[in-house]
Amino acid sequence: MIIRSGTTLFLISTIVTLVKLEAFSQKITSEDYSTQATDPNARPDAHKMGPKKKKNLFIIKNNPSGTLYGNECFKEASHHFGFEYLIVPDKVPPNSNVFKRNLHNLGVNVLLFFRNGPFWKLRMKKKFKNCKYGYGDFVG
Repeated sequence: MIIRSGTTLFLISTIVTLVKLEAFSQKITSEDYSTQATDPNARPDAHKMGPKKKKNLFIIKNNPSGTLYGNECFKEASHHFGFEYLIVPDKVPPNSNVFKRNLHNLGVNVLLFFRNGPFWKLRMKKKFKNCKYGYGDFVG
């Protein structure tokens, strides 16, 4: 099969044009796209660059019963749920009166309800039992 010279010239010029378009498809700009790793004058903001920390809420209690105070397992579990027990005696701020303490704890429980779901207390009680029996805080 013989290809005519005009067709051969057309195919070669088309291939060269396509290769040329592919080679020049990216535009070269004069803007400097430096990053903090390449720019010696970069001043990183520690608040933006650091890891996001989840703020733990505090549930105020008068006595440590039912909190497994000092148990690392339950402390990690309560941090996972986003709260921590704060043991404060009566008449000491933020436990200055019963109304303020109960109002604070109600607000914390509502936030934890929306953060962890409707059955978060049941899941927390299960973790409480696992930590209590698993770490020997239960005698009897």
